Amino acid sequence: MGRKPKAQKRIRLTRFGACIGMVFEDGGAAEMLMMPLELKRLLCAWMEQESQKPKPDEKTLAALNVLTRKVRKFDGAIVTEVPIAQRKVRFEPLFRDSDN
Repeated sequence: MGRKPKAQKRIRLTRFGACIGMVFEDGGAAEMLMMPLELKRLLCAWMEQESQKPKPDEKTLAALNVLTRKVRKFDGAIVTEVPIAQRKVRFEPLFRDSDN
């Protein structure tokens, strides 16, 4: 077995993107749609984390600042596939009565 990865600071972005599909091959994946707003939020989170370091990388902050301003002009969307399980997964549907 390999070594356990060093714990890293996690940044949680709530309500990020939209799940637009599910793929049920090779462990499964959720297809996530990211629009310019989500990209900006991601860049801002990275910029905030970098600026909180004892010695922030000024070149990284400058690049993130430029990208944050430019992302408004991005005329597209990005679709990513986020793995659900490494090997396989079993989904069981839950059906509820309409009265409840």
